[in-house]
Amino acid sequence: TVSSFHARLRFDDTSLAIEDLNSTNGTSLIDARGHTIRLPPRVPQPLTGIAHVNFCKPQISLDELRRRTAFGGTWVEKQR
Repeated sequence: TVSSFHARLRFDDTSLAIEDLNSTNGTSLIDARGHTIRLPPRVPQPLTGIAHVNFCKPQISLDELRRRTAFGGTWVEKQR
């Protein structure tokens, strides 16, 4: 399951980073070559070269993540 406060996205003028908030089932990244990177808790990770973000089982592409947060909004991904 995805935790209520699973991860934090950090934006600045030129970059995007993600930080796992010590979630129960973790956050992992998949780079452009298909390698999986498991995030340690509370360590911001730049999303340069990352194709997908996994919040436990749900996976979202970096393009979709950028689209959903383009105006500084927040969103919650509900499991079906």
